[in-house]
Amino acid sequence: MKKIYFISLFISVLILGSCKDFNESNFPGFDEAAKPTNVVSYTDTLTDADYVTISKIALAAATNSSDTTKATVISTKKYFPSSAATGSLIGAFLKTKYLYADAGSMAAVTYNYDAAYDTTTIATANKYTLVATDYDAMGTATNQPGKYDNFSSSIDPNQYIPVWLKMVKNPYAKAGTVMLIRYKYYSTSTIQLADVFVYDGTNWIKYKTTNAVTKTFVYKNGAWKDIVIYSGLTTGIKDFTTYSVSGTQVWGWDNSYLCMKMSGYSGGNLDNQDWLISPKIDLTTRSAATLTFSHAGKYFGTLADETTLWVSKNYVSGDPTATSVTWTQITIPTNVTNTDYTFVSSGKVDLKAYIGSSVSIAFKYKSTTSAAGTWEINNVSIVEE
Repeated sequence: MKKIYFISLFISVLILGSCKDFNESNFPGFDEAAKPTNVVSYTDTLTDADYVTISKIALAAATNSSDTTKATVISTKKYFPSSAATGSLIGAFLKTKYLYADAGSMAAVTYNYDAAYDTTTIATANKYTLVATDYDAMGTATNQPGKYDNFSSSIDPNQYIPVWLKMVKNPYAKAGTVMLIRYKYYSTSTIQLADVFVYDGTNWIKYKTTNAVTKTFVYKNGAWKDIVIYSGLTTGIKDFTTYSVSGTQVWGWDNSYLCMKMSGYSGGNLDNQDWLISPKIDLTTRSAATLTFSHAGKYFGTLADETTLWVSKNYVSGDPTATSVTWTQITIPTNVTNTDYTFVSSGKVDLKAYIGSSVSIAFKYKSTTSAAGTWEINNVSIVEE
């Protein structure tokens, strides 16, 4: 009886072993795929305690006094300063919080971000310093600016300046118009301050610097990474650069429509070739990348020649048409309407061919004496998806 038992056990082991070998030999990866996984989606809003934890992570990684200052701001103010490496810090935090997430897991994280307005993008004509008659126009009673020609803790500039902008200074402003107003403020002494105000189509609103932002992170290769690889041309040119190959007209930021704008028309159609070039986009650690942007345009002759998109692995700076630089043209899925200035999405541009490299993206504008269109571009985004 014992012999029969051991023989049966031996045969069972052989069968099980043979099945395992069969699966691995005939279906590579079958056994690995059959293991339980923990691919999950998280939704988080950072708490005060989370900012303290992230501050400690930032302090541990700090290499200079500037890094230390940023870490302290995160802990005490409960937001990220605009110069902080938000993506990598939140990624490191998620790794400490979610220890057992598997590759492919996602986390949508909402956090506070201090995005001070880039005042270098505001046209000189939209920067103004209040004078005595302006304070007087806001009222001359004891509790009004005109009494002392300044504001104070008892005379709120955010109450008076928006009304003055709408009624006196800029009553016909278009939605999206931005004004920087310099004014005197008294606390223990009189100092000059400056605030940015944006017209929303109805009222002038002080630009809110601390905003709640939600970003999505993906867990890959043992790390949480911000799914947004790059975002630009949202509030100004910032880290994009321009280069004029020919013609006197150039790319410039339009404060009214919040976009980069190029036109070869100036009293007539003129020859131009102008490039709008992104900074280096690092795709070396990514597994996928998709580019999108918004654009509008009108008065073009041949869109396929006059509004084009290019990518380069070896562009550094200067003339993009130099012989040492290699550019590859990529198709814009949805071009401008060429009938009006309605912004349209470019559609998704797949950059998978450039995974493993750092690249520059460029928008190339051309005009001739026959046709000189206007091209407007904003909201450039590259995400891992």
